Amino acid sequence: MKLSILDQSPISTNQTAQEALQESMNLARLGDTLGYSRYWIAEHHALPGLACSVPEVMLGYIGANTKRIRIGSGAVLLPYYKPYKVAETYNLLSILFPNRIDVGIGGHRAARLKHQMHYPTIIYNMFIKCLI
Repeated sequence: MKLSILDQSPISTNQTAQEALQESMNLARLGDTLGYSRYWIAEHHALPGLACSVPEVMLGYIGANTKRIRIGSGAVLLPYYKPYKVAETYNLLSILFPNRIDVGIGGHRAARLKHQMHYPTIIYNMFIKCLI
């Protein structure tokens, strides 16, 4: 059975955001050591009890400190970002950590991204290519 971790980087009582993010790193390392297949970190904004608002930065840190576990974001909130930038960011992560990067796309909006966001077809296609 494959097991995965979905981490929200909670900030516990009497803990700093930095300490919470270090605990997330420790959890990813433990998952890597125990043979878990995936570690995903969630993206949350303006919530005082959660430390990770920029998962792609944490993924670089986690990827550099783990060996085999797949890592990813659950989920990228596409309506807040330019798809081309998201595609380039995760493409670079996949170059740094081959066959280890996953990208979760937030909500039902991802399926209608091209039409809702009115992005040119070339940018939409590049984004989709980076996901597969």
